[in-house]
Amino acid sequence: MHFTTPQTVIEWADNAAIDTMKRHLEHGHDLNVFSTEGARNDWQRGFENAPPRAFEVTQDYDTAYQRGKAIRKLMDSKI
Repeated sequence: MHFTTPQTVIEWADNAAIDTMKRHLEHGHDLNVFSTEGARNDWQRGFENAPPRAFEVTQDYDTAYQRGKAIRKLMDSKI
C-alpha cells in the first residue's frame, strides 16, 4: 500500500476497523489482526493511544498503530 498523506492512512484504518469489527462480532476473530510481535505491539499502542516512543517522530504513517487507534475510536463510539 502507498499512502500519500496521514489522512489517507487514517481513512484506510477506519475502513479496516469496520471490517475487523464485523469479523470479530460475527466469527469471534481477534481485534488485533497482526501476527508479528512488533505489529501486535504497535496495534496495542494505537489502541491505548500511546504517545510516540523517544525514537519516533510521528506515528502518522504507522498502519498498525492507526488501525489499533481506529478500533478504539469505533468501540468508543458504540458505547
